[in-house]
Amino acid sequence: MNYLDNETKQPVSDAVEQTTTLSRTQIKDEKGNVIGYGTVSEDGHSYTLNNDWTIDKNGWVAQVSPDETAKGYKETPHFEDGKDASTVAADTPSVTDPQDVTVNVFYDHDTTPVTPDKPGHGLTHDDLNKDVTRTINYVDTTGAAVNGAPDGKSTYTQTAHFTRTAIVDKVNDKLLGYDINGDGSVDISPDAGDFAWKSTDANLPAVTSKAPSEVGYDSVDTPVVQATTVAYNSEPINVTVTYSKNAQQGSFQIHYIDEDNNNAILHQDTVSGKIGDSVTYSTADQIQLWESKGYVLDQDGYTTQTTVNEDNNGKTYIVSFKHGRKNGTTETLVPTETIHFQYADGTKAADDVHGNAGDFKFTRTPIIDTVTGQIVDPGTWNKESYTFDDGQKNVKVINGYVADKATMVTRLQLQLT
Repeated sequence: MNYLDNETKQPVSDAVEQTTTLSRTQIKDEKGNVIGYGTVSEDGHSYTLNNDWTIDKNGWVAQVSPDETAKGYKETPHFEDGKDASTVAADTPSVTDPQDVTVNVFYDHDTTPVTPDKPGHGLTHDDLNKDVTRTINYVDTTGAAVNGAPDGKSTYTQTAHFTRTAIVDKVNDKLLGYDINGDGSVDISPDAGDFAWKSTDANLPAVTSKAPSEVGYDSVDTPVVQATTVAYNSEPINVTVTYSKNAQQGSFQIHYIDEDNNNAILHQDTVSGKIGDSVTYSTADQIQLWESKGYVLDQDGYTTQTTVNEDNNGKTYIVSFKHGRKNGTTETLVPTETIHFQYADGTKAADDVHGNAGDFKFTRTPIIDTVTGQIVDPGTWNKESYTFDDGQKNVKVINGYVADKATMVTRLQLQLT
């Protein structure tokens, strides 16, 4: 009895061998010639021929298959036909033609979820946990730190924590995919693992800066850092809040957002300075960067500013992107036609006739999201139906029978999705 891995067909445990002994008596004539096998009477004057073997003891006994769950296999093994092989039943060899028998017992790989709080099976903490941060730094016009955060410190960090649960093979630790609904099974394949990230705190709340008078200044350029939503692939956000004395400080922000992902901020810049200071800022580099990642610019809401001034102080300009689209691989379907001729009882009456579609093919081209790589539209078939171009086909004449149709014209109506 061999105990095998159902995937690799390699042994998972030592084979078990059972031996049973069979015997039979040889019968010879008075000249010593073998005339067969059987039994001889007690007086030795007669015999009975019977070529069957006799089994010593009871043959092969029932054998319980080993428990290999500790090695990552499922609890219940099976035979090649899929039936339960927890126990190999007792059996006896044939007495007419005894042969060695090999029994293969197969063990399936079990799977296990690997959760973010308990990484293992080849997966690290960072494989299952990801943080996106927004760091707010409070400074004055000289760059010196100011304790303007709500907790009285000069830096305030907000963190959105994303997690995912992996499903791995318990035998070889192979990553099989990710579980997104908590049922312990694979919902997303490994190559689409970015879509398994989930978070309960992706909405970062607004943060109110301390009043300037509380920290010994006259003004602050960002009294409230507004709430924002981040995605698993958002870049870290850095915000600088500047306090000033006498000379008024100002700033404005530029947010680059993903309209197709709940307006998540992809990147954020802050331009600050004294009111009246000259500034130079362009959105061109960031637009080029995100377009290289598959995004398409929807609207550049930033109008070129040459100074920090009362009109733009505290203002946020929005540069919005949508996910790009591209054609995927065209799907092709060749129509075929076969006409069967049969008698009323269903038996074949004549050879089939095959229609000719020529070079015609049904085709459609899917639309792909260039950011996620997912199909967003399966496409439309180039034609809803097809009439075979070889025209009417006269039904074959069979003497003594009447056909239910004299001619055939076939039109194929496409009903695919």
